[in-house]
Amino acid sequence: MKQFILDCIGDRDDFTITITFSNGDKIDFFQVYDDCSETANAIDLVEVGTDFRHLVNLDYVVHVRLNV
Repeated sequence: MKQFILDCIGDRDDFTITITFSNGDKIDFFQVYDDCSETANAIDLVEVGTDFRHLVNLDYVVHVRLNV
């Protein structure tokens, strides 16, 4: 899943992704701040329309949608 996210928005600035979490929350992201390469289940993402960074635990992600 991490590789999919990196492929979608890692080096791009024209696409966003919507992540749905296991608690039902949905957040749109546009930038990978840090790929957290030292761990397989986390990635640091920046939310659309804000400067908020989220350290996303990929164990709680149920769906990732690419918005083109």
